[in-house]
Amino acid sequence: MKIIFLNKKLIIAFILFCFASNVWSQKTVQGVIMDSQTSEGLPGVCVIIKGTNTGCISDINSKFVISSDKDIKQLEFSYMGYETIIVDIKDSNIVVRLDPSVFLMDQVIVTASRDLQKRSDAPVAMSIIPLKEVKLYKSESVSVLLSKVSGVHVADFGNEQQSISIRNPLSFSRPQIVVLEDGIPMAPTSISSSGSLKMVNLADIQSMEVLRGPSSSMYGSEAVGGVINFITQKPTLKPTLDIGYQGSQFGYNRGDLALSNTFGKVGVRANAYYAQRRNGYSENSDYSKLAINARIDYQVNSNTLWTTSIAYTDFNTDFSGSLDSAKFYDDDTYNKYEFCFEDMQALRVKSTLDHKWSDKSKSFVTLFFRDVQNEEIPTYRIGGVRNGPPYHGEFVKHGYQSYGAIAQHRLKFDFLNSKLIAGVSFDYSPNEYVSDSISVDNENGYYVDYAKTGTYIQNFNSKLFNSAAYLHYELEPVKRLIVQMALRYDQLYYEYDNNLPSSASSGAPDEKNDFSHLSPKAGMTYTFEKPVTVYANYSVGFAPPLFTQLYKQVKVPVLKPATFYSYEVGFWTKLLKNKAYFDLSLYNSDGINEIVEVLMEDGSTQNQSIGKTSHQGIEYTLTVKPIKSFEFRFAGSNSIHKYVDFVSDGVDYSGNEMSQAPNFIGNITATYHPNKFLKGFRIGGEWQYLSEYYIDQANTEKYDGYSIFNIRAGYKFKGVEIWLNVLNVADTKFASRVSKSTYATTYSPGFHRTFQFGINYHIEYKK
Repeated sequence: MKIIFLNKKLIIAFILFCFASNVWSQKTVQGVIMDSQTSEGLPGVCVIIKGTNTGCISDINSKFVISSDKDIKQLEFSYMGYETIIVDIKDSNIVVRLDPSVFLMDQVIVTASRDLQKRSDAPVAMSIIPLKEVKLYKSESVSVLLSKVSGVHVADFGNEQQSISIRNPLSFSRPQIVVLEDGIPMAPTSISSSGSLKMVNLADIQSMEVLRGPSSSMYGSEAVGGVINFITQKPTLKPTLDIGYQGSQFGYNRGDLALSNTFGKVGVRANAYYAQRRNGYSENSDYSKLAINARIDYQVNSNTLWTTSIAYTDFNTDFSGSLDSAKFYDDDTYNKYEFCFEDMQALRVKSTLDHKWSDKSKSFVTLFFRDVQNEEIPTYRIGGVRNGPPYHGEFVKHGYQSYGAIAQHRLKFDFLNSKLIAGVSFDYSPNEYVSDSISVDNENGYYVDYAKTGTYIQNFNSKLFNSAAYLHYELEPVKRLIVQMALRYDQLYYEYDNNLPSSASSGAPDEKNDFSHLSPKAGMTYTFEKPVTVYANYSVGFAPPLFTQLYKQVKVPVLKPATFYSYEVGFWTKLLKNKAYFDLSLYNSDGINEIVEVLMEDGSTQNQSIGKTSHQGIEYTLTVKPIKSFEFRFAGSNSIHKYVDFVSDGVDYSGNEMSQAPNFIGNITATYHPNKFLKGFRIGGEWQYLSEYYIDQANTEKYDGYSIFNIRAGYKFKGVEIWLNVLNVADTKFASRVSKSTYATTYSPGFHRTFQFGINYHIEYKK
């Protein structure tokens, strides 16, 4: 009996030993790999058994299977744009989450060539705002995020209204940037400008790529200062639910909701938020916005992906006008416009088919549709007869629809490790514009009511046809030297039909205009054995006149297409044993026939093509992460923008600095995560600085600029995060924009000290 009992114990011990061996060491391991922040799948991740040459690649569904004759104790996971990690294997089926790389040169970008590439291979000035920073800032507007980028000038007017410029003076009418969503322009060329930033769904941003410098060789006209690409979130591999709320003491409330999952071959995601402001710090500053984005990814097979997305925005805001200096410094909450508003509805639909023909060949085709309708009474149209009442203004109704397509094919060659990208695009956008004259009631300095007079100021229809073809070629003639060349040909056709008799107020007579341009770009990067990459590029950008610049008035001077010739050099590197990253770029851009808004002697403004302008600057970013829990970042730019050849009304402004062009813009952020003694907590500070700048073309008066400080803190426990932001801690009085006319200097007030607070809840279900 003892022998039988001992044998049983030996059998049990043997079974336990075998079980333990299976738990702590495996000969076959499988799993799924995803982004640690978004739970999106990561196909193409390199998986290697630590200490061997045995490895595999995660498939299109982000899954991997790896086997060995010996027990697998550790696996190494590496992926471009993510931190490499080593995982101890304790199970045969695992889930691996990779963290995005902290440093820019290690990351992957898509904007420079409309194709995935390493940041270190692109000879351009590029900044990336990753998801972790989008989540950290909890911003009410994209302007808060863009202010972190060197070379970007942001004027925030509140209620998601902003003006953005890149390597150019600030401009309401023409920022000369192209705004993209997943690589597709959010608005057609020459009809809409930075107003498309209001259509961005803040809850659906995965990352932002900001390409600085002329990019007409890839994105056509308007891409003179640069390109902003908002990349939206993809469906998650597991069912996820995100709920959030945020508010402020100034009547701001916002609710967020996001749902996502993958069902076999189909991934779905929906992001929405509703925001409103009532009784803000400024008079007559109510606002509301509903933004909904939905996306479906269908994995047809291992080589084909079909993606369809729809975005809807309902945006409504009160307008607040600028103030004269006396009112600004006495009471900057004053707003005399009680009825001025903007009401916009925007629908955007796009569908993309990606197909991989082979390891060296792939294509995509995107079809898109836009429908944007807008009603507004702008403050800058309210005024009085020169010697007093009656007061008057405009009720404007305008909108457009767009039908377009972009197709691109990429080929890789063994010859010098080269790559060719060829693409075509088409955009047809009919546009309607109606402006009614209104009479305005003025009571005690406030514009309190209005009535339509039954008279049209303008009433026209217009059409834009924009077709283009582009080529991008890159090769590696010697190891670590990447040479790139790009060329794009644009053909723009404007057709304008005035429904009123032509006059100084109703606009130009019926007209057709044709603009074409060939935009080249060439650049190179060289990476030394140490982590240092240098680059240089030459590019040409162009910008034809906008519809409103050509046809708004009859007495408009002849406007010519503007052309910009740009030269740029720079480098980026890792320092302090890969604990710091530094990048620097120097640029010079000469503008020919640049269209600027000129202040006339009678106080009016007029668009003119001036002879020559010069834009020069240096941009730099330093990121330091000495320990895992602390990160410091400094982004700055010094620039000078000048009129080189500019004579107007017999006055020579040549040699003067351009107005609205500060010489220095700086941003410093520092964030600390005390994980050792308070895991999940974070606290950070931000300093924003804008130097003085001229406010008129004659250089007779300057605005002193401003300096403000912000604090952000949050605590995350499991799936719950609570947070508090204190913006403009010192409650500094500043102006987002200052300008001068013949009669007055006007100020657009900046925001007061603001306490933003919120809570977010993230749930991830197991399948």
